[in-house]
Formats: sequence, structure tokens, C-alpha cells
Amino acid sequence: MDVTNLIALDLPHSIAGHVVDFADVSVMHKGKRKYALKVFLDKMLTDEEKQILKGKKRVLGYDSVYWHKYAPEIKHSIFYVLY
Repeated sequence: MDVTNLIALDLPHSIAGHVVDFADVSVMHKGKRKYALKVFLDKMLTDEEKQILKGKKRVLGYDSVYWHKYAPEIKHSIFYVLY
């Protein structure tokens, strides 16, 4: 599966422009192991962007945050897109 097409189909332009990195992961969803794409952004999602992602069936963890290892004041959003 082409990852760029997967991201382009599921993300609004305001989010897709801030994608920094992504990784293939496996997640537990509704008691089953599923494969997903973990998407890292260089910003925090706004409430409007979270509402857009909330309406998509294949997006999980849209309110997740990760911190920089040596600078915990730097926060970024992450979320998962199921294959």
C-alpha cells in the first residue's frame, strides 16, 4: 500500500502539511490486533482538527501527545490511521 496515498485520503490539508514522520505499528482495536500507520505532526492539533479526525472511522488516538525526550516543554500530536 502506498503510504502517501493513505495519508492524503484521510487527512485534511491543514494537517497533512504538518506531517513530520510516520511508522508502521500494530495496535489493539476492539480486541483485535490491527496494523496502522503512526503519524507524527510538528504541531498540536486544534479542536476543529480533532473534530474532523474524530469523524473518520480509520483514525485512532487523535488526542495523543508526545514530548521531546530532552525538552518536555516541546509537545507534538500523534495519531494512528488503520490500514
